[in-house]
Amino acid sequence: MRSLAGGVLLVLAASSALVAAAGGYQGAHEEGAVVVRPLDDTSSGPVDTDIYSKDGRAIAYISQVEGDRVVCSWGGSVLGYLKDDSIFAYGGKHIGWFAGNCIYDHDGKIHGCTADKLPERPAEPPSKAMKGLTPVKSTPDDPPAKPAFSSEWAQPPADVFLEMAGR
Repeated sequence: MRSLAGGVLLVLAASSALVAAAGGYQGAHEEGAVVVRPLDDTSSGPVDTDIYSKDGRAIAYISQVEGDRVVCSWGGSVLGYLKDDSIFAYGGKHIGWFAGNCIYDHDGKIHGCTADKLPERPAEPPSKAMKGLTPVKSTPDDPPAKPAFSSEWAQPPADVFLEMAGR
């Protein structure tokens, strides 16, 4: 028996009979082994990339939706999508970049980033609201030349910036 990331247990066994004895767990066969996960484990699907404001507030996230990487506000509004490292509004307007785990504007300033880029670990974020409907994409503009990305933070935070810039 071996413990893997996310509380997953790998049980090397000839059958899945051990899974039934592990009450509260579900099993799946994986190359001659039984992988046992807690029933509430969501690791089987794509993982969202959470984006935080400078003060550590959860403000947005990047999620997989029908094969696209989309940027959503924590409240569930679909704000834009990624094409390579560029962020576009659904109307086609180039908004900024997601590079080095940060969202940058056209001036190279940060509007949000992942927890690993913050000076202090953020508090556990509240639950995310259900994602809204994904709009139809228009033909994207050509992105402008990338600026030199700085470590300077800009206002407003990413959720407001992306919503305003996408209009």
